[in-house]
Amino acid sequence: MLMLFLLAGLLGLLADTAHLQYARQRTQTAADAAAISAYLEFEKGDTAGMRLAAQADAARNGLAGDRVQVEVHCPPLRGEHAADNSAVEVSIVEEAPTLLMGIFGHSAVTVAARAVAMKGSNGRVTLGE
Repeated sequence: MLMLFLLAGLLGLLADTAHLQYARQRTQTAADAAAISAYLEFEKGDTAGMRLAAQADAARNGLAGDRVQVEVHCPPLRGEHAADNSAVEVSIVEEAPTLLMGIFGHSAVTVAARAVAMKGSNGRVTLGE
């Protein structure tokens, strides 16, 4: 009986690990798309629209609501493009729900991603760190 309980716990942990890996990938995809959208608004001179564009792209990627925070910074706050006035940084933080870790008191885990968009050497929008 104890072995069955331990096996169920291990399977639950594996399921949550896979689920949270997917949440991390989804959050990074949303941050990449949001950074590009915010940068396109920046290029148009619409600094007020940068945050709205980033939030809209995050929502298109399934990240919206009270459990998601989207921040836009121009210039970026950290990384190799920190203080670069021609780059836009988007950070997304999500409280991702867990599947079975709630049994042990962890009903959600913080998942974060960051992307920086700027004009590349070829004249196109590119992503960097």
